[in-house]
Amino acid sequence: MALMTPTIQSVHLKISEFSSPAFASKADEAKALVRRCAEPCPAGDSVKEAINRATDRLGFSTSRTQDFWYGEARRIDDNEIDRLRYVADATEMLVAQEALKTLRKRMAVSDSPLSREVVHRLDACFSLLRGVPFGMHVGRQRGCRS
Repeated sequence: MALMTPTIQSVHLKISEFSSPAFASKADEAKALVRRCAEPCPAGDSVKEAINRATDRLGFSTSRTQDFWYGEARRIDDNEIDRLRYVADATEMLVAQEALKTLRKRMAVSDSPLSREVVHRLDACFSLLRGVPFGMHVGRQRGCRS
């Protein structure tokens, strides 16, 4: 069984599938985004470790990251929410890429034609993703207040 290659005509995506959910406030959105920035959280991970991971990725101070984490930020500047959105998306992309790499390794040990086809398709995806800038600038960034 061969895998079908999607075409522009066969891919019908709604913009709403990729838009952020509605939040009651900027603080609620920041709280959700900062937690996404801390992913993946291994089993047994403490909140402190997750906050530190998000702090490193965002380039904010620990206290500022904690304000977002606990929903206690009184003011959220536009550049901060933009940074939170960018890093959350970049983190999600990196986590997805790691999952695909794990899948590729598992499929590569199989001799089945389907497994070889999946490995071939994943290799093609990885070659396309090499040019994607997501994740390259996760960490301290100029212009963000901390």
